[in-house]
Amino acid sequence: MTTCTRISILGSIGLVLLQLMACGAETTRKTGSGTPKENLDSNSIGSGTDTNFSSTADDCDWKEGDPISADKIKWQSVLERPREFTPTPHDGYDEYEVSVKQEDVQMLPEKCYPKTKVFAYGGLSHAYAETESKKVWTSPGATFEVKRDKPVHVTWSNAIKEKHLFPMDPTLHWANPDKLKKPTGPFDGSFVNPAADSPVPIVTHIHGLEVASDSDGAPDAWFTYDPLKHGEHLRTTPSEYPNSQPATTLWYHDHALGVTRLNVYAGLAGLYVIRDDKDSNAASLPDRDHEMPLVIQDKTFDTHGQLVYATSGGGAYPYWTSSFAGDTMVVNGKAMPRMDVERARYRFRVLNGGNNQDITLSLPGLPVSKSEPSTLTLIGSDGGYLAAPIGTDSLTLAPGERADIVIDFSLLPEGGTVVLKNADKEVVQFKALPAQTKPTCALQPPPASGANDTSQLPSEEPKPQCFANGLSTIKPLESTTTRTVTLNTGSDGAYFLNGRMFDSPADETPKLGTTEEWDIVNLTYESHPIHLHLVQFQVLNREALKLDDNTGLPLYVDAWNKANNGGTLPLEKPADNPALTDFLSGTTDKPTGLDTGWKDTVSAPSFTVTRILVRWTPQDKAKFPFDATQGPGYVWHCHMLEHEDNEMMRPIKPQ
Repeated sequence: MTTCTRISILGSIGLVLLQLMACGAETTRKTGSGTPKENLDSNSIGSGTDTNFSSTADDCDWKEGDPISADKIKWQSVLERPREFTPTPHDGYDEYEVSVKQEDVQMLPEKCYPKTKVFAYGGLSHAYAETESKKVWTSPGATFEVKRDKPVHVTWSNAIKEKHLFPMDPTLHWANPDKLKKPTGPFDGSFVNPAADSPVPIVTHIHGLEVASDSDGAPDAWFTYDPLKHGEHLRTTPSEYPNSQPATTLWYHDHALGVTRLNVYAGLAGLYVIRDDKDSNAASLPDRDHEMPLVIQDKTFDTHGQLVYATSGGGAYPYWTSSFAGDTMVVNGKAMPRMDVERARYRFRVLNGGNNQDITLSLPGLPVSKSEPSTLTLIGSDGGYLAAPIGTDSLTLAPGERADIVIDFSLLPEGGTVVLKNADKEVVQFKALPAQTKPTCALQPPPASGANDTSQLPSEEPKPQCFANGLSTIKPLESTTTRTVTLNTGSDGAYFLNGRMFDSPADETPKLGTTEEWDIVNLTYESHPIHLHLVQFQVLNREALKLDDNTGLPLYVDAWNKANNGGTLPLEKPADNPALTDFLSGTTDKPTGLDTGWKDTVSAPSFTVTRILVRWTPQDKAKFPFDATQGPGYVWHCHMLEHEDNEMMRPIKPQ
C-alpha cells in the first residue's frame, strides 16, 4: 500500500500528480447519492424524502430513482430574484438578524421533483418591490441591499443541529469543534468517522468588503449551535459593516476553517449590494425593474434529487478532493431556469458562486446592432464601475469573481429565445415578451471603421452615448514596494502560499497607507483565483516564466528550492523568494476586460507571474473608518474552495 506523507519537493510536480493519482483518487466516493441506506452509511444527507411531491403522476417523465436529466429539467423553473433582507432601522445604522439552518428548497422543477436539502441563510426578508416581510430561509440567501456610508450591524446565529450534509474531513486543518484526534492514512475508501460530522461550524465573510478584522468572518472565528464550541476569535456582538466603499456587487458566504467548500456547496452564499444615492450612472442604466442578480453555481443531483459532493475516498485524505465540478448549472437557486424579458436593456449582477470551476459565459444567437455589436457589455467588476463600458461576446469568471453587465434584448423578436451558456453547458434561457422598449442611448461607442463585420447586423441610426465622461475615474496606482509570493503544490495534494501552513505566523505585514506591488508566482499546473481580504486592487500585468527545455517546469523552481530547504514543504520559516529578473520570458500581457477595474479576486495562471497593485487604504478615501491593525487580522487565499480548505490560505497583519 502506498504511504503518503506531508513532505513535498516543489520542483517534482510530475511526481505530485502521480502521487495524487495513487494516494488521493484510488476510490471516488459520491456523498449525497444512492439509496437511503447508502446515504446513511456515507454520512450524506439521507433519502431526500419529500412528502409534498409526487413523481408518479401520469404526466411526469421522471420518478425517484431515475437520473436527473438536464434535457428534462431545463427551462421548467422560472428564474427568481432573491429576496431582500429587511432591516430594523436605528439612529445611524440598520440592524439585521440572520440565522443558518437546514432547509428543504425547490432547486429542481416543482412539478414531479422533490425539494433538495440544503443549509440556508434566513431571517426577516421581503420580495423585491413588496412591503410585506416574513422569515424565510433560502439558498442562496436573501440579498443585503445597503447604502454607501450607512453602516449595518448583523447578528449571525447557527441553528444547525443536524449532522453535516457531507462528511467533514478530520485530516485537514479544520474547525474541529470536538477536538477530535486526527486520523492517519493512507485511507482505502472504507473510512468513516461520523463523530466529525456534527456540530457544524460556520462563520460568514462579506467578500470584498472593507471591514474591521473582527467583523471580517475570520476562518477561526467559527461557531456552532453549542455556545461552548467555537473558534479562537469568536465575535460575541453583532458584526459591524461600515459600507464605506463605492457602489458595487459583493457577496457573503461561509468561511469556516477547513469546511468552507462543504458549507458553500451546501448552500451558504448570497449577494451583498452597495448602492450610492449619488451614483451618476444610475439614470443611464436599466432601472431596478430591469435589473437581475445571477448567482451561478454548479451542482450535481442524485437520483433522489439531493446534492452530491464527490470525494477522493482514499490516500492521504479520506474525503477531501482537490477539484469539484457539478454537472448542472443552478442560478439563484433554480436548476437551469428560464426568464421572460421585455425587449429592452437589462442589467445583470453576475457572481460565480461555485466552488472550484471557472465559468465562461456567452449568449450566442442574440441579435445585435451596429452601434452595439457585442452581446455583452461590461460596466463593472469586483470593486465597482469600470472606467468605460466594454463590449464582449465572452466573459470568464473565476470562483468568487463578479461582473456587472448589460444585455440588450430590444432586437430579439417577440417570442424569440436565447440561452446563456457556460462553455458547452446551458445556464438560463431568456424569452422575449411582446412588449418592446427601445434603449435611448448606447453603452459603448460604435466600432472603428473596419473593426467589425457588421454586414449581418440590423441597420439603425447610431444612438447617443450613455456615458459621455465614462463610468468611473480609476487612477492608476504606483507601488512603493514589491512583494514576491509563490503558489506551491505539496506531494500529498495540499496547496501552499509561500510554502507555508495557514497557522504559521503572518509573513505579509503591509503598512497601511502604502501601495504594494504583489508579484504572484504560480509554480503549479493550475490557474488559481487569488483573493485578498480588506482591500481592492488593480491588475498591472501578467508575464510567463521561462521554462526548462527538458522538464517543462519553470527555471525559477530550482532557484526557489535551493533558497528554501531544498523545496521540502511546508516551510518552518518565511520563504526566501529569489528575485525574478533572470527567470522571466520578457513578454507581458496588459489587463483587459474586467481586469481593468478594481478587483479583490484575480486569476493567476500556471507558470506565470501575475502582478497586482494593492492599495492598503480604501479605493477613494484617505483611510479606513476603523483600525485595520487591530483584531485577529485578515487572510489571503485561493478561492478554489477545495484548495483554500487544504492550506492554500495565509494570514495578513496590516501595520
